[in-house]
Amino acid sequence: AGECYISLGRKDRITPGMPFSVHDPRVGIKLQTDTDPNAKPDPDVGGKGGIEVLEVGENESLCRVTFLKKSQHVEVGDLIVNLFYQQDRNKKFHFVVFGDFDLDGDGVATAAEHDRLVRMITSWGGVVDEQLTPETDYLVLGTRSAAPATKTGADAGGGVADERAQLQKKYDDLYTEAKRASVPTLNANRFLAFIGYYNTTVVH
Repeated sequence: AGECYISLGRKDRITPGMPFSVHDPRVGIKLQTDTDPNAKPDPDVGGKGGIEVLEVGENESLCRVTFLKKSQHVEVGDLIVNLFYQQDRNKKFHFVVFGDFDLDGDGVATAAEHDRLVRMITSWGGVVDEQLTPETDYLVLGTRSAAPATKTGADAGGGVADERAQLQKKYDDLYTEAKRASVPTLNANRFLAFIGYYNTTVVH
């Protein structure tokens, strides 16, 4: 898909493997934070494509293009974004990550994929908190834990069912709290698209 250079380098704390989404400056950077699965998607959300840093120089870095929407091209002057990257080393974006995540698209959400998402954020300078605080910049929500099968007899109301019900309540509470506090909420797909992560090999 091609290569390009960005005007960020070692001095800006850029590292190999870092992904960025690419945006047309005439459209700007659009962040769709509605987690309603029935909401009509905005075609400009996530930008025109994604790039991944290959080689880092002092003031610029070589990147490979990992994805481009149809009829789009990476051009001089395009805007690049990574939600957890800050040029100012004294500033850090804060995230809360909750829910079930299926990053590899195999239909099975695993704890390892949740941990992988957290690792992406922390390895490039973001902070992951357990709870929403006044410092929280984004809430990243996976899917809500599925309702447990109805229990009968000695198992009624216990064990796994209780735990899942608690997770569902926390999920709903976080979503409500984020809306009340005007904290942007992203599902996993929108989050990954917005940082320019398109099934690349940036995290192992």
